[in-house]
Amino acid sequence: MPKDVQDYVGTLENTEDAKQWMALGSRDKSTLMTLPQLLRVIEQNWKDAFEDLLRDKLLLQQTRTVIHLRNTVCHMSKIADEELERLRQVMRDWFRVVAP
Repeated sequence: MPKDVQDYVGTLENTEDAKQWMALGSRDKSTLMTLPQLLRVIEQNWKDAFEDLLRDKLLLQQTRTVIHLRNTVCHMSKIADEELERLRQVMRDWFRVVAP
């Protein structure tokens, strides 16, 4: 895991530990990463862990192109139909590869 991602996750873990009154439970470190950070971890560990599963790094690049759209959707903002279709296509591509 890249050092900056490790630091980010460590900070979030400390914050969650300080908020013991919240029922967050124990979580895997990957759940604390942002999508761009997760993609960096996949790239860094491509040969050892992900090449057999994903087979084509182009899927990672396609995912990067829709990160902004994902953020827009998560904040309940409207996006153009063609951008929505782009997002749907990338998700179809991921499901086709990861869960055939």
